[in-house]
Amino acid sequence: MRRLLALLAVSMLVLGACSSDDDDDVAAETTTTRDAAGSPSTTADDTSTTTVPATTTTTAECADIIRFEFTTAVPGFSIDYQPGPIVADGSGDPVEIAGDAYLVIRFEPAYTFNFETSVETYTGPNEFVPSGQVYVAELEKTGDFEAVMTWVAGVSAETAVDATVDGTALVVTLGSPG
Repeated sequence: MRRLLALLAVSMLVLGACSSDDDDDVAAETTTTRDAAGSPSTTADDTSTTTVPATTTTTAECADIIRFEFTTAVPGFSIDYQPGPIVADGSGDPVEIAGDAYLVIRFEPAYTFNFETSVETYTGPNEFVPSGQVYVAELEKTGDFEAVMTWVAGVSAETAVDATVDGTALVVTLGSPG
């Protein structure tokens, strides 16, 4: 039986106020991959999480949150920083996304159209340009092709990334919550 998963909503928020301290923060970027059941995926080299050190110059403890809501369980996903230029899945057309680094969030299997009912399940915008974010300059859907849905967050700089599943939502946190 074909498993249909649909994206319902994507929202951006900033966690409370930022608090300063006198120390320089060193962040770690984490690549996270999960299968459709939510278990860590195994790649050819048997690693499911890769940590790459990155230095931030900010002294504030702040975070941006991207929340993806699904109609059913969160599908398999991978999250990692990728170099530009960013191209659209399927067509390969270049996609302009604000930011100096690109956090790619990929879901599989995932669709924004229910093929059994012929109803579009996500009718929201494919591009978000939030204001007041610490890291995220833009969020854009760059793919919905062959059961793979891809969103790219253009960010001011690579920073720590944490992904958690909350019921039928994937919560991606950039930075360090205060």
